[in-house]
Amino acid sequence: MTDLEKELCFIKEELRAGDKGYNMSPELQNVHTALHKLINIVIKITNKEGGVSPPSKSLGKCPDCAVQPGQQHKDYCDIERCSVCGGQTLVCNCNEHDKDFAKWTGIWPGQAEADYLGIDLNQICTYDYIKIFFIKKPFNTEVI
Repeated sequence: MTDLEKELCFIKEELRAGDKGYNMSPELQNVHTALHKLINIVIKITNKEGGVSPPSKSLGKCPDCAVQPGQQHKDYCDIERCSVCGGQTLVCNCNEHDKDFAKWTGIWPGQAEADYLGIDLNQICTYDYIKIFFIKKPFNTEVI
């Protein structure tokens, strides 16, 4: 039993005790009723283990090079995006590509951004979002 589940059980028992024969003022009864409702809401949004409900999707391996989320793509992966030009590293010849910047996140490159913008993934290129999402900006060494 998790700490959250223990706490919820304790509060529910305290509230049940309040339901059994205690003479409460109308104000206290309103607070008591509100607490009942709040506890029921909290229980509904938690799963049976007492934690927050798990996400409906999980992060998967890269479909091409099979690395786990958070890992650098393997050489010759056709899904890895170049941090210099934004294209596929498989077909670009850019120098200074940052493999850490282009790690596999568990989500197809650009998919989360496309979903957020309400556009098709292919439109990421059409609207020139590649420059925003995939290209690593050079570090500014100027002192202001």
